[in-house]
Amino acid sequence: MLVEAIAGVAPDLDALCEAGGKLAAWRYHRVLLHGIPTLPFQTPVIYTLARDSVPVAFAATTLLMVIIAALVTHLVLDTVTSFGTVLVFPFNRRRFSTH
Repeated sequence: MLVEAIAGVAPDLDALCEAGGKLAAWRYHRVLLHGIPTLPFQTPVIYTLARDSVPVAFAATTLLMVIIAALVTHLVLDTVTSFGTVLVFPFNRRRFSTH
């Protein structure tokens, strides 16, 4: 559960751009790490950090599936907000939202 929680929050690391002010937060939050094309880059990083913290009997494919599920769930839930998220970054900066 800890690995899933970490993977589920990982895309929000781009919120650190808020240190640059409100304009930076508006422009960059839910962009860099919220694109579906970035999942193949985020998944191995989280897997590498998490693989030593799970029991040996835990299959690598299961761990990968948990990480991918957490990342995708995060992106889907962010589309439900009025702010939306940039799902196809870096190919397009259009925000997807159900609002």
